[in-house]
Amino acid sequence: MLSQIKILERILYKKYPSSKVYLVGGAVRDKLMKRVACDWDVVVTGVPKDQLEKILAGLGALRLVGKSFGVYKWNDVDIAIPRRETGWGTGARRDVTVQSDHTLSIEKDLERRDFTINAIAYDMRNKLYIDPHDGRRDIQNKIIRTVGDPHERFTEDNSRLLRALRIAIELNFEIEPKTRKIISQMIAKAKNVTKEIAATEIVKAISASPEAALKLFNSTRLIPVLFPELALMQKCKQPKKWHSEGTVWTHTLLALRELEKNRKHPYDPTLILALILHDSGKVQTRKRRGNKITFYNHATVGARIARRMIKRLKLESAGVEKEQASWLIKHHMIAFSGDPKKLRNTTIERYFLSDRYPSEHLMTMIECDSRASVPLSPDRDNLHGLSIIKKRIAEIKKKPPKALLNGEEIMTILNIKPGVEVGKVIARLREAQLSGRVNTKLEARKFLQKLSVKS
Repeated sequence: MLSQIKILERILYKKYPSSKVYLVGGAVRDKLMKRVACDWDVVVTGVPKDQLEKILAGLGALRLVGKSFGVYKWNDVDIAIPRRETGWGTGARRDVTVQSDHTLSIEKDLERRDFTINAIAYDMRNKLYIDPHDGRRDIQNKIIRTVGDPHERFTEDNSRLLRALRIAIELNFEIEPKTRKIISQMIAKAKNVTKEIAATEIVKAISASPEAALKLFNSTRLIPVLFPELALMQKCKQPKKWHSEGTVWTHTLLALRELEKNRKHPYDPTLILALILHDSGKVQTRKRRGNKITFYNHATVGARIARRMIKRLKLESAGVEKEQASWLIKHHMIAFSGDPKKLRNTTIERYFLSDRYPSEHLMTMIECDSRASVPLSPDRDNLHGLSIIKKRIAEIKKKPPKALLNGEEIMTILNIKPGVEVGKVIARLREAQLSGRVNTKLEARKFLQKLSVKS
């Protein structure tokens, strides 16, 4: 990508000798950190807007992506003219007035940016860094700091509150104390951020480091603002006999730690969200029965909570699959709700070997949940049930038999119409086949006929 930007710089210099092409934003930060850049942003000075547009159009694919302030997408590069910004005080990005001016200096353009680490420019011709806000020093010290007064920056655009948290998590940086204090004081304004923008920042943060994200959200007071479901988990105590680690919140953080310990990036946001909310239903279902604390049906209740939260925060717009997350939470207790040796083969196949469901994620969830549960007795093995299921999965995988009859054949034999009943019959026939009681098409027909007589 740099080679294309260099070509653009030479073309512009030939026609406008006083022009300058600067690499800006995340690309410069990533260059300094020796990271692979994902976003490429360029600022061009000394070239009038209409002339720049003509030149870019002559170089290939071009489209206007920021109509109100003149940002052009040329190949995979965002190209802009220096800008001034004036906020209306609402905190919404859409209410910021932007004026492009090709005569502005790059230093003036950098003044309007959010954080010092994003306010560095790289002069493509002279190979020099322009760094009026000491962003390179903050990169070296791993610090997130606003450009100028943090209250002003966050008031201009409330989404910067969430962006600061997300960048800190992605880069494993600390937020400078003054900036962090203002974030905590203004965090209620995160509710004003457009749902889709907020969803993107949230999902990027939890996907980068789930445990660190939740801890930072909590310490900056974001949890009660956007995630009241999680705030309730912090007060929900569990029986020490099975959960000596403490509250549902503490258990959830440990489960996320297990995910990061045993899985490589990138983490799937649907799996992460499901793991965050897997025990959220315990808050509503907690009951004390004598000396015993129970959470009956907490998985089903948690699945409903997840659906509501994903819908409310529009997390699907950022890649979270609502139905999958709900399914994972609803079935995460399958290894603990009874004797895993007595689980039907069809149940094992349906939940752990089917392409219809996120079975691999379910196994991961159960494992993280098990490892995050710390029983009071050192003799209790939380992974015992899971190990039995894994063995049974391996056995079924060795020789998965094809279905003896399909849905059409079953409907013909039983003279029934498409519907729920067909699915139930398929499951019963499959169970009989996997257990070895039915092995041929003829035996399958006889099995169905017996079912028909019984019903």
